[in-house]
Amino acid sequence: MSEKTTKEAAPKHMSARVSSDVLRRLAPMLAPEGEFTRMSLRGWRVEPLGAEGVLVVATNGYVFGAMRDPKGRASGPMTIFPSKGLLEAIKPPKPITVYYPGDWDEEPLPDKFMPGDVYAWSLGVHVFDRTPDADRGEESEGRSLWSEMAEDGNVWRGGFRLLDDYVPWRRAFKAWTRDEATTSDFRLSPSLFALFSEIDTGTLELSAPEDHASPVLVRCARLPDFVGLIMRGSMTVHPPPPMEIPEWIGLDTEAVPELAPSS
Repeated sequence: MSEKTTKEAAPKHMSARVSSDVLRRLAPMLAPEGEFTRMSLRGWRVEPLGAEGVLVVATNGYVFGAMRDPKGRASGPMTIFPSKGLLEAIKPPKPITVYYPGDWDEEPLPDKFMPGDVYAWSLGVHVFDRTPDADRGEESEGRSLWSEMAEDGNVWRGGFRLLDDYVPWRRAFKAWTRDEATTSDFRLSPSLFALFSEIDTGTLELSAPEDHASPVLVRCARLPDFVGLIMRGSMTVHPPPPMEIPEWIGLDTEAVPELAPSS
């Protein structure tokens, strides 16, 4: 679905280099393509943090994800609008299956086949591999696993673009009040929680203020550079009914019934 852009293309000197791992983890939180989807919700917001790297933000209007890339860099604030090709290119390929005497095993591909940093500028985007710069030879300098030229024109057709577009995402984080945050029960749609699936496969920590209006804060102990929000309008705010063990489990049964003799 084509969509008119509201901003002029970013100047040629604007550029950003961000870890593909950061972009991949936040990608599920981008708004999906749709007729009524705001273009500004379909891109990663990148903001420089000076010596601390860059901050990358993704939101579909209902959930927010912000992650710091300590090694990233950006010439200024910008929004990276990915194409379908870029979204696929940042996903690591599946490990290869190899045979050892007596057994099969899976081995990850070498670093030169794994997506590393993404370099985006106004004229195009490149996905470099993970090979450390110190280990690169002259033949692999500037080598990218995937690249795409930037789309131009006043109508966005789904190609890569780098724009100085902005979503006031910090307003949502300011709505979360630390002093009133307590643990509370609530219903959460599996499809909503699935948007955080790329953040961590283990346990996510949720903090929900008691006022049932403030957003729910999401943190991950194994990923301290990530912080997220879930807006209350996208979830059921009333506590679920208390859980009880069903009667059919037979807790009142005094003894295990004897089996009838087989005929």
